[in-house]
Amino acid sequence: MSERIHHSPNWMLWVLWVAASTLATLSAWGATYSTIAGLKATTLIRGLQEDQVLMPIFVLAVALLLAVLQWIVIRRYVFQARQWIGFSLGGWGAAIGMLILASRAGGVVAQISIQPEMMPYGMFAIMGFALGSTQWLFLRRDVPNAGWWIPASIVGWLLAGLVIGPSINHLAEMAVLGTAPAVVTGATLVWLLRQPPKAAVLVRKHAV
Repeated sequence: MSERIHHSPNWMLWVLWVAASTLATLSAWGATYSTIAGLKATTLIRGLQEDQVLMPIFVLAVALLLAVLQWIVIRRYVFQARQWIGFSLGGWGAAIGMLILASRAGGVVAQISIQPEMMPYGMFAIMGFALGSTQWLFLRRDVPNAGWWIPASIVGWLLAGLVIGPSINHLAEMAVLGTAPAVVTGATLVWLLRQPPKAAVLVRKHAV
């Protein structure tokens, strides 16, 4: 069973979590455009539209950078924290699969009562659910009430969607993509890690 290293993190964890998530998103955006510029210089994307390669490169970059930078933040607080990277990347994979299925269902949306303009917010909710679910699998091993991580992730990503809207047009909106979910999940993380680990809870119950 995993064991928590520190039981009572302070709110500096929240600050670092938000900063790391924001930095990861902005760095991924910069890395994406740098990569595309390099590909153009070598004519490797000749015949392809920039939009065709921009999103796949960005998703790969932001998934990896978020997972790694968040791991750097939580490694002082959680044992075997490196596994966070794998669980987070798995969440991105699950989210992509769910979003592909949702996009294929887009034609059906126009025929039912759901308004098509609400679809982008549904996509943000899917992102929050997929990431929250796989990260919950990591947290649940020794963090009591870890189930709250899933709704926190959904709320955080929905908050990003409400602030950004259906499309990202400015660097500030890109920053929000990293900051908004982290504000909610970071606060939840501090609350969860301040609780006694599951092993301590079990010992306490047996002692009663």
